[in-house]
Amino acid sequence: MAAGLCLLSSLTSAGGSSPCADDGFMYGGQPIHPGCIRELVSEVNGDHIVGSVNLGRTPGRGCDRSNRYLPEGLAKEDGYLIYTDPGTGVRFGYRHRARLAPGLHHLDIREISTGSFTYVDSVVVRFYSQPVLERGEHGFETRRVDRLSLVAISDGRGPIEPKDYAELLEAYEGLDPIGPPSCGGRGN
Repeated sequence: MAAGLCLLSSLTSAGGSSPCADDGFMYGGQPIHPGCIRELVSEVNGDHIVGSVNLGRTPGRGCDRSNRYLPEGLAKEDGYLIYTDPGTGVRFGYRHRARLAPGLHHLDIREISTGSFTYVDSVVVRFYSQPVLERGEHGFETRRVDRLSLVAISDGRGPIEPKDYAELLEAYEGLDPIGPPSCGGRGN
């Protein structure tokens, strides 16, 4: 298993336990809101700009506790946790398939538009924790921001299946998931 697959394993979230502690796909003891997952998938969110979603901050709140994604409108359907956007009527959901390694999870996702279009795909997401500096009473203090990022997507080329896990984990081990700072080749 790659070192650092779950940076959260030795850290704690605002709730006092690591989001990586159980085999389910939970954060702070609650299912992760489908809207937070939708933010990561450019094929359904319309952008290619979201690399990770803040789940929580100690102290503070993240995607799951924001006013953007309230628990109203959540439903279980065919094993998927589904969210209906009250503004558009679009329904988006995910089904947890497997915990591949600490902090690394395989999800099936689907979006159903108000018409007859349904988008279905498979993704792998990763929990991690990142230090940030926050100005406090006594100057800048280090805080932890718990995040969820997209690691792999089948991109409509067939679902990710259990037979793909060994290849996926081997490819993942070779990645530096956060990587060095970069300006995208545009100077400093």
